[in-house]
Amino acid sequence: MTTGTNQDRAREIMGSNFLGVDEVVRHLGVVPTHKQLGFFKRIPYSGLQLEESKDTHVLSAVFPLSILKILINIEKKSAEVGPNRKVFYKYETAWYNNERFVREVGESGWQLIRKTPVQGSACRNWLAQLELIGEDEEVPCAQALLYTIAGHFLATGERLFETTYARTSSVDFLHFNVFLGGNNSDGLRICKYPEEKALDVLGISSAKVPQRKF
Repeated sequence: MTTGTNQDRAREIMGSNFLGVDEVVRHLGVVPTHKQLGFFKRIPYSGLQLEESKDTHVLSAVFPLSILKILINIEKKSAEVGPNRKVFYKYETAWYNNERFVREVGESGWQLIRKTPVQGSACRNWLAQLELIGEDEEVPCAQALLYTIAGHFLATGERLFETTYARTSSVDFLHFNVFLGGNNSDGLRICKYPEEKALDVLGISSAKVPQRKF
């Protein structure tokens, strides 16, 4: 059995690109169990992986929290967030409120998620974008990407995907790709688009696959 990196070392390496347990409890309303706290003590990425990714990725402690629950939790904190720190774009009557993907809680675990779309992935359809995903990468689901974008913004004030959009591995009822972006002062947008089509602002998201299992 191998061990990963501890949280103190990971925070030291990643700096502001570290969205740890303390941050998600404070900003996303996560209420961890004792068992979950034990699970998140070790990080399944080597120090080398983190050093290589410290400027391009966010290391995120992703708890099983659905997109809808994240929206609700942040709405409760809206007075604290303030009018100039809007997190989501017009979600109260959004198209996705009855979609299954917004109710999926995702998997617990540390994720190392790229802060921008994969380079060169815009103006390509879904299959062509997948060809750009490396062997040590995977496409995160909408829950993990939104969780990271929202948490990172509330923790640091930095808006990821402010002028770009990125596809995720999630799909809607019609199997259209779910993508996120346009994260300007009006808030993060959740959109959908057919996989066979391409847009000049629509790339693909990616996350590093852990090298260490424990």
